[in-house]
Amino acid sequence: MAIQERVELTEITVDKGETFIEAGSTCNGLCIVLEGEVEGRRIHTDGYFRNGRGEDVALSYETREIQVGRTILEVERLFGLDNRYQKTWTAHTTCKIIYISKRDIRQTLMYVPVWRIGFINILSTLSQRSTESLHPLAIRSTRERVAHFILHSIAPDTQRAYMGITIEQLSFYLGISRNTLAKTLQGMTNDGVVEKRLAGIYIPDIHKLRFSRK
Repeated sequence: MAIQERVELTEITVDKGETFIEAGSTCNGLCIVLEGEVEGRRIHTDGYFRNGRGEDVALSYETREIQVGRTILEVERLFGLDNRYQKTWTAHTTCKIIYISKRDIRQTLMYVPVWRIGFINILSTLSQRSTESLHPLAIRSTRERVAHFILHSIAPDTQRAYMGITIEQLSFYLGISRNTLAKTLQGMTNDGVVEKRLAGIYIPDIHKLRFSRK
């Protein structure tokens, strides 16, 4: 039986600027972007830290990631302990999106081996990526530690991204001085890997960042 006969594919068009998934909402199916660009916005919150002036400062930052068509949004949220989306997804351009319900996904995984293998492969990749993020940062150069932190704050399929984080916050996360971090970011800026913004860092090409960590 053809896949189209087993599942109901709901195709929708989302206009530029329209939000179609809210962070915290329940993931009840697979959301697949066929065409266009989408932006995922997430607030990372990790409590507080005490700065050099003895003040308690919120340890949180924002990421905005751009993903281009033929990508699945937060597939890891479909099953497991937490089925809520972590990010708010908005159309960066007019997009075509396919939605497949969780019920249909269960049936497909049960009866279509190719889908089952593909789904396991996706989850295995996400698991390996999470394991890699646990490697001690102390063994890395400052530049590599910065790149590592950025890459593990966004999804693997991201094309470009913005990270709303201060030098003070990032230096605390990485365990390095602000002066050292500032010099590292300046070097990465000179190489065209990142762009420093007023209250954050813009990464114009994630692929370039991934292969220029040294």
